[in-house]
Amino acid sequence: MVIENSEIPLGETDKNRRSFGLGYIWWFLRRYPVLPGVILSLLVIAAIFGPSLAPYERDIGAVRDRHLGMFQTSEYSDPPIKSWWPQGYHLFGADHVGRDVFSRLLHGARISMQVVLVSLGIGSVVGISLGMVAGYMAGEQTFYRYNPTVILGILLSGIWIVLLGLITWILMPIIALLIENIGLGTFDQNVQVTNPFSSFSENLAKLGRGTGTEGKISIPIISYLIFLIGGILILGGAVLLLIDRFVNTGPLRRRFKLWFLGGGFIDGLITRFVDIWYAMPFLMVALIVVLIFGRGLNVLLFVLALISWTSFVRVVRAQVMVLKELDYVDAAKVCGASHFRILYKHLLPGIFNIAIVVGTLSTSGLILSEAVLSFVGAGIQPPKPAWGVMTNEGRDYLTIAPHQVLVPSLAIFLVCLSLNFLGDWLRDRLDPRMRQIE
Repeated sequence: MVIENSEIPLGETDKNRRSFGLGYIWWFLRRYPVLPGVILSLLVIAAIFGPSLAPYERDIGAVRDRHLGMFQTSEYSDPPIKSWWPQGYHLFGADHVGRDVFSRLLHGARISMQVVLVSLGIGSVVGISLGMVAGYMAGEQTFYRYNPTVILGILLSGIWIVLLGLITWILMPIIALLIENIGLGTFDQNVQVTNPFSSFSENLAKLGRGTGTEGKISIPIISYLIFLIGGILILGGAVLLLIDRFVNTGPLRRRFKLWFLGGGFIDGLITRFVDIWYAMPFLMVALIVVLIFGRGLNVLLFVLALISWTSFVRVVRAQVMVLKELDYVDAAKVCGASHFRILYKHLLPGIFNIAIVVGTLSTSGLILSEAVLSFVGAGIQPPKPAWGVMTNEGRDYLTIAPHQVLVPSLAIFLVCLSLNFLGDWLRDRLDPRMRQIE
């Protein structure tokens, strides 16, 4: 049987497809993401070659060029660092201190891509791993029966972490005292120190004494956190040992039918944690992390990684729950394949398509989150030209120089919209249930 008009997408009529209007444009962008692909290609080019293509220095400008409009030429600007660029020409104008907006926009593309790629990489690895474990364990009897050494491993890990915290708590003040006594660092601002490692040693000494510096967390607090993590692991291992001894296999098995002993304890634990994490406001969590660890690029990467992993868990879990019921997985179990081998050899290739789609859609959210955090002062700090920083710096001059806000805001909008279109297109192409009839 031959199906005619196979190019018509499911759920859309021939009239909507053929009429040239907003509906047709929307359909064309979703089916053929040419324009989103061009925009994202320009973003990648700007991220890779942006600093080499920027016509002006990103942090240097002429004060007399402040608030220069778009597509204007100034006679006060310093010569461009690129010989092929017209003298004094500012494509997107200049900001409130005379810096070229176009050059800062190119540098900001690299910062955004670096932040997104690192945080998305960390979040995808964590989210895919937890989602696969949760989906594979769903419906199983117990989670530690697969490996009898899990409980022992938890107990030993807790003991090792407690010892590490004890070593940190005892040795770091001693190291700090030695640093001060041998003269590698000093807290007297009037003394000139020529040792090239003095700055590092001073900060280390301050951290060891618990005073902290520049918003950094002190070593005693780190020790307490390590103690807390180790204690939780030891307590959890002891509880699991008691459950295994008295409830799961012991005399209390018939009396206690607890919910976490059946139906996949790890699955329930991971999914409930994800539900709780989704309920927490992102901005509040980000501000708390910044208050504890201070501002900086590493803290921003950590915050974005915290919000990126949850989007993978649910989707991957649902996909694994479907795949593990297939015949080839049962055949692998019959052949004696370990659970780890089944996960990475047989189930992991089956979730690549959905993981690519989720990653593409999550990228737009990460770019927007990075811009929001930089805008409120909890992310990238000035004078680095992150797009959120540029928007924040220009909001005070919105009435006299709107291009300072419109240019970076429009860049964020176009990139996020293009990523959403690309994600929808990948979903339609990679998901068999969403493919069009051809």
